[in-house]
Amino acid sequence: MSISRTEGVFVLTPVLVFAPILAGCFSRGPEIFPVKGVVVYEEDNTPLSSEAMIEFEAMDDPWLGRNARGLVKEDGTFIMTTVKRYDGAVAGRHLVVVSDPYQGGDNFEGEGPKSPKIHKNFATCSTSGLEVTVEEKPNDLTITVTRPE
Repeated sequence: MSISRTEGVFVLTPVLVFAPILAGCFSRGPEIFPVKGVVVYEEDNTPLSSEAMIEFEAMDDPWLGRNARGLVKEDGTFIMTTVKRYDGAVAGRHLVVVSDPYQGGDNFEGEGPKSPKIHKNFATCSTSGLEVTVEEKPNDLTITVTRPE
């Protein structure tokens, strides 16, 4: 049995049309690299001694705004998460926010608000002044903050 030239076109057309669409549906997204580290005080290089939230906001295209988040433990250490727990962050430059979870909030244990352990300027990208570069390899970073005034 032979296939005519016209039949071959009809067979190949769906493959050529749907292959790029299917490839896009199964793309893996950005490559994410492991990121861990420690938050320390500028004054004496000691680790942050209370829980805090840390967030990296990607500054470079094509992942502009792709954020990674983590919890700073009581020993100052953190591991970042973008998609899967502890997977890391996309490569490139990131603005960094470190915020005290108790700052401006209520403590539900009846003790009143806890005193903040981090200067309030680190709570937003526009005032933190912190920037890191995530490299295409496992990253171990030190983030430096100051105590409140």
